[in-house]
Amino acid sequence: MWQLQVYEVAVSRVERMQQKMNSYYRKWLGVPRMLTDLAFFCRSGRLQLPMTSVVEEFKAGKVRLVMMMRESKDQVIAGVRPPIRTGRKWRAEEAADEAVAMAKWKEMQGAVQVGRKEVGFHQGVRWYSKLGRKGRRELVVEAVKEKEEEYRFAKAVQQGVQGAWTRWEGVEQRKVSWNDIWSMSSGAVRFMISSTFDVLPSPVNLQRWGTVEDGGCRVCNKAKGSLEHTLSACGGLLQVYTWRHNQVLKEMAEVARVAVEARNKNGPPRVRGIRFVKEGVRCSVRRKGQRDDGGGILAAGDDWEVRVDEGNRTVPEEVVVTALRPDMVLVARSVHRLAMVELTVPWETRMDEARERKLDRYAELREECEKRGWRAEVHTVEVGCRGYAGRSVRRWVRGMGIGGRDGERWIRRICGAAEAGSAWIVGKAWGGGNRGV
Repeated sequence: MWQLQVYEVAVSRVERMQQKMNSYYRKWLGVPRMLTDLAFFCRSGRLQLPMTSVVEEFKAGKVRLVMMMRESKDQVIAGVRPPIRTGRKWRAEEAADEAVAMAKWKEMQGAVQVGRKEVGFHQGVRWYSKLGRKGRRELVVEAVKEKEEEYRFAKAVQQGVQGAWTRWEGVEQRKVSWNDIWSMSSGAVRFMISSTFDVLPSPVNLQRWGTVEDGGCRVCNKAKGSLEHTLSACGGLLQVYTWRHNQVLKEMAEVARVAVEARNKNGPPRVRGIRFVKEGVRCSVRRKGQRDDGGGILAAGDDWEVRVDEGNRTVPEEVVVTALRPDMVLVARSVHRLAMVELTVPWETRMDEARERKLDRYAELREECEKRGWRAEVHTVEVGCRGYAGRSVRRWVRGMGIGGRDGERWIRRICGAAEAGSAWIVGKAWGGGNRGV
């Protein structure tokens, strides 16, 4: 990067360098050649790899150099402004002017709500006119990188197959570090990337690539053998889906047992949350070291019992007699509390649909428990079949009183069980000798 910043290099030459690097990325990771380069550099995607775009860093460095010369304390440099040549395709001065104008426009617009953030959430907002030379320079460079990211996301939306992740709702972003890549096997890295962007050698993809003539499913012979069909909709793999579901459920049961043991030993877990104050009520200041009122699912009671669906009844008979068997039930008889947990491993685009289906299924059971004097709750947990955690996974782990690094570790274990199970299903459905699995 130092040589690219010191010498006059056209951006087109840097783009050719990036293309050459991307080809070696694909060979090293073992992914197909048709994998889009957005998989390596897109920061707004569901899978964020640790690679960095040389083109983006080149443009950011040139714009940084422009701002340094414009705001230099040396009057000669600030007045002359030596030209920075980057070719005819992209000009650093024009990009800097556009970034400065965008920063000023955002300041006039003010703090606005973005995405799912609450009204008035504007922590960390920096205004261009209130920053020093260094702050303005950093703000302009960030604007240039944001524009590059917007271009990559717009390009991903136009890709019907490899850009399908842009339509995922309720799925958390998965950030992979270099240490994660070193610790993972080559097959696991290949499956993680190829399944996310749907470039695995499924029968449908092989037919699209001109390798085979028939793209039907080799298991049920009733539908197209796409990755979605193989991992979530094949009638001949229902027993295997149950096995994958149980593998994820084992990790969740371990989380519950650890949380219950810590609850019985240390008391109610500390769960931080927003404490709303009604109009006209004075807000009391919480002292340092004082526990919050909310303790999550295990706040009340000290005799919690974990009941997991292993072919037996999970809802105790003294509560209600029912044929329904939630995947896991937490019972506290001393306070008449019941928490039903239902796990689903759906296709990533059907997270919300799975959640609504499970809530409707157990709505009557919840009402029946409350009629008998038990306070019942229904918690749905959705883990994508490709190992992506839904927002409900983090919400449930935090509700069990586990947060911080321990919570992240358990979330990775839960999602890793789903990913490993899906990799095994793909190898079983398409043949273990397939090099792409």
